[in-house]
Amino acid sequence: MKRADLERLHEIARLRSFRSQAELGKADARVRSIQSAIALTFPQEQAEPTDVHSARDRACWQSWAELERRRLTMELSRLRAEQEPLRKSAGRDLARAEVLEKILKAK
Repeated sequence: MKRADLERLHEIARLRSFRSQAELGKADARVRSIQSAIALTFPQEQAEPTDVHSARDRACWQSWAELERRRLTMELSRLRAEQEPLRKSAGRDLARAEVLEKILKAK
């Protein structure tokens, strides 16, 4: 294989690696946003409700908060499952570009 062919192949591998890293970065950002939403501590009232209406409101809010935590946790699991193939692809693309760079330096 000619050096010019190797250089073109290296450039293609490098660009592909950049694209894979960008896709992984987008997935990482989505995961971090869900993680930070889950980490939010919902404020809880310190005092016990004094009447039926405030007790009902508190119970409704706690029910909503638990459902929201479950929904976010399921979304996080789905995103992590989507993220894994992107992580593997980015690693392979980066390794391919680095190997081609070493071959070019050796020639």
